[in-house]
Amino acid sequence: MSVIKTIDRYITQSKRILFRSTKLPSRKEIITTSQITAIGILAMGLIGYLVHTIMNFIVQTFS
Repeated sequence: MSVIKTIDRYITQSKRILFRSTKLPSRKEIITTSQITAIGILAMGLIGYLVHTIMNFIVQTFS
């Protein structure tokens, strides 16, 4: 019986810790995260475009 009580107590404490530490993000946090992600995607796209343009210029120059 001791093992079952120990396991039950562990599961109960784990649930308590899990539900206390997790929460839904606020609307402001979601908006901020979305904006940062969008800026990162745009920056990566711009860098990729610039590299592509420079490489095309180099290839056309030496061809």
